[in-house]
Amino acid sequence: MITNLVRDQQRLFWVLHLGGWYAYGVFVKYASTRALTEETVPGYFLYVIVITTIAVLLSLGLRYFYRRLFGRAVWVQVVGLLVGSSIAGYLWFLSR
Repeated sequence: MITNLVRDQQRLFWVLHLGGWYAYGVFVKYASTRALTEETVPGYFLYVIVITTIAVLLSLGLRYFYRRLFGRAVWVQVVGLLVGSSIAGYLWFLSR
């Protein structure tokens, strides 16, 4: 199963992308907050799922944006990286 997954790069990307983000959301954000505070507000799990979904979409947008920068001049890549990351970070900040 793992060999087939590694051979199919498209499927591997989606498994790692979605699995990584939702593992972060559930285990790092939700479980650690619950463990530290010993309680959470009602609807907090839904909040975590929503902000994790927003992060998935933002990082997916960055992926396609960065792919378009690949092969261009280094200064264009650096500026694109800084601008793209700054915009995604700002949108992430607004969504929270």
